[in-house]
Parts: sequence; C-alpha cells; structure tokens
Amino acid sequence: TVVGEEPKADPIDAPEGCVGASITNATRVPGSLRLWAPDSTLMYDSGKYAEGVSGLKLHIRGNWSGRRVLKPYKIKLNSKADLLCRGNDAKYRDKNWILFKEQVMSLNTIIGHEMCRRLGYCWTPSWRYVNVLFNGEYRGVYLLMEQVRRNTSCRINVDKDGFIIERNAYWWNEPLSFATQSMSTYMRYTFKYPDDEDVKEVQIEYIRKVLNQLEEAIPAGCYGPLMDVMSFAGW
Repeated sequence: TVVGEEPKADPIDAPEGCVGASITNATRVPGSLRLWAPDSTLMYDSGKYAEGVSGLKLHIRGNWSGRRVLKPYKIKLNSKADLLCRGNDAKYRDKNWILFKEQVMSLNTIIGHEMCRRLGYCWTPSWRYVNVLFNGEYRGVYLLMEQVRRNTSCRINVDKDGFIIERNAYWWNEPLSFATQSMSTYMRYTFKYPDDEDVKEVQIEYIRKVLNQLEEAIPAGCYGPLMDVMSFAGW
C-alpha cells in the first residue's frame, strides 16, 4: 500500500431477529500489485497508484471472514486487466478481483467451482492459488478470483438495463434490500448489479412481483415460462 497502511473495518453484529456477524466502515487503501510466476517471471504490474490511471484500491471484504486475523480482500484496479494472466485476450480484463482466504485451507471452494463447470453453468468464477506478500509480510496462500460482476464478455452476461440479485442473510448490512412473500424473516434479496443508488423503487416492485409469481408457480408446476429451468435445476 502507498504508505504501508493496513485496510481496516469495524465488527458489527446482526440486529435482533437477524442472523450472522459482519463488518462495516471498511477503509479503501491505495496501493499497487505485482504478480510473479513460480519461475520469478513478472506476469503483471499495476504500476504505482495514480487515481483513475494505475495501481489499485484495496479493502477488507466478507462478513464473518472479514473479522478473522487473516482477512479476504477486494481489489479494485484503476485500469482493467486479467490478473489470471490468460494471454492477450482482452475479454478477460476487469477492474474487480478478490483475494479469497479460507479459515482452514481446503478443497471445498475449488471442488464447488469445478462441479458448476461440469453442470454447464453460464459462468463460474475462475481462480488460481497465490502466495500473498502484503507490505513485505507473508500472509499465506490465497485464491485470486474473479468477482461476481456484470461483464458481458467473460462474467455474468446481463444487459445493461438488467439486474443481478443475491439471496442474502446479511441483508441487514446492505443499504438496499427487499423480501418476497414466502421468504424467511432473516433472508432478503440484495443487489449485485446495478449499484444500489441506481435502483428505483418501481424496479424493485417489478422484480418482487416476478419473484412472487415464480414462488407460486413452482409448487403449482407451471414455472417453465418464468425461469431458465436447466440452470435453476443445476443450482
């Protein structure tokens, strides 16, 4: 990071009637990133931090995982790049990446992703193992991963005027959420795309109406026109 600054966040507990524990007030710290191959070949260099030009901003991500000693991070590059270094194909370039840290290193995440690929999902995050040096200190083995984002060339192919929503137990720590008629009281939907401030109330009501129709159609057996049946069954 620019001055050796460590990203910080405050712990926050779920309000009464909700579940989980999370973080809030995550600081975004400017810095730079370099990636080396096992043979010491320099594969990527973000350059020094310059707002909107080069380098990156980094912050702690996750909910409970963001409260651990070894934390996961969100990387926001100032210039699009493919941090997985898959050649010169521009379609993989994006500004948003994740350094994912499991509390106990296991195969759960990579097996889950491989299962998704074999089930024919439209998109599954790609990743690679990396050893992380943070301001010169070794932090261990992480997964460098694509973030769940709208990117029509290589991630989630959603129209610019479309939506990506998430069924989220941590909705209470998000600025915008909504529930459907059959959801548990501790669950709601939150938005991955577009940004919360760009979502209008009339759009929320439209999505809620469609999901309510879907929830009624599933037990009635008339859900076909309302979903992509194969991807839903795969999930």
